[in-house]
Amino acid sequence: MGGRLLKRWVSLPLKEIQPVNDRLDVVQYHLENEDFNAKTAGYIRQIGDLERLISKVAVNRINLGRSCS
Repeated sequence: MGGRLLKRWVSLPLKEIQPVNDRLDVVQYHLENEDFNAKTAGYIRQIGDLERLISKVAVNRINLGRSCS
């Protein structure tokens, strides 16, 4: 999930200073709050590749592993 976002950020960099500073503030918060960072990482691992899952739902190609009535 993060790989596609990173590619998007590299190919379409921020041009205004405020969004750059906002992003840096978030990074700084994560560096200073290890407990929050660990909890957030755990939640993200549980979500999996949400972007890919949503795209499958959009084209009706999702397999739930059970039959739906």
